Parts: sequence; C-alpha cells; structure tokens
Amino acid sequence: MNELRMTLERRSENKKEEIFISRNFKKKSYEYKVNYKFYDGLNSDEIDNLEKLFDFKFPKLYRQMLSSFRNFYRETISIDLKGNEEIIKICRLYDYPSDLKEVRWLVNQIYQYIGEIKSVIKENGFDDSEIEGFIPIYSHRVLVVFKNKALSPVISIYDNDIIIYGNDLKDYLINEFGTKR
Repeated sequence: MNELRMTLERRSENKKEEIFISRNFKKKSYEYKVNYKFYDGLNSDEIDNLEKLFDFKFPKLYRQMLSSFRNFYRETISIDLKGNEEIIKICRLYDYPSDLKEVRWLVNQIYQYIGEIKSVIKENGFDDSEIEGFIPIYSHRVLVVFKNKALSPVISIYDNDIIIYGNDLKDYLINEFGTKR
C-alpha cells in the first residue's frame, strides 16, 4: 500500500495528467486527474476500533491501506468536447467513522441484492459462504470481507448490476484511480 501511495503522489507531483473520454453517456468530456492529497494513516488501536464498529476483522490489505493512508482526495477537471464547461470534482474514499451515515444507502442496496452479490462472488471463484461482511469504499464500490483475511475483492454494485471491480483491494485502487502497475 505504501507503494501505491507513492505512485499516486508521484503522479500528482509530476502533473502528468491522463486524458480520457468519460464514461458518462449523456455527455462526453475530457478529464484530467490532478493533485492527490493523502490523509495520514491510522494506528493499530484506531483500526481495531473501526473493526469493532463494523463487527468483523478487516482484510489484510485494507488494514495495510488504513495504516498507510486512511483517505485521499483527487481533483478532477472535466471539460466538454466543445471546451465550454470546466468542472472541478473532488473524489475520495469513504472515511470512517464519519461517513457511516453517508453510506447507509449503499448498505441497504447490498442487502437488497445479496443473492445477486453472492452469485457474482461464486461465479468469480470465491466461496460465498465465507463472506463476513462488506465495507463501502467509494461511490458504489464495496470491499467484500471474507473469513480468510488474505482475500479482499471489491465489487461494484449499482442496483442489481454487480461486477467484480478488483480481485483484491490493490487491483481495485489501480482500476478505479487509474494508476499503472
């Protein structure tokens, strides 16, 4: 996780923004990812307290991430193809415990579509009977917590449209925030 943080920080310092066409089907735009700002990680007691709050032990990679950085912000500048509009968005991970109320909608959606989630988990080679819980990570992305703490797949859940977005937390962060391996 320290390696991932260093990669993101290097990209912010170099300001070598990548341009890509947004997935927003209503309007195509160019997006520039700039200025990563990291928030200090948590100590082991703080992580243990979060585990008590969630009522299960966290996956190994999530604990490592929380100890390296608990959150980060990334500014994104979007410009439509005609160059008429510029919007600065700030993307971030959910920050616990302060974001517990903010993620209730996602927790409700998880349990509304638990059958579909288990089916996707099983189809991707994971044992759905070993699931201990879920941790909302960012937007509609959720870390699936298993009894085996070496596992940490992340799913994307948008109503009943559910996919594996990363086979583990590191893959997810790379997929979501566009860093290169």
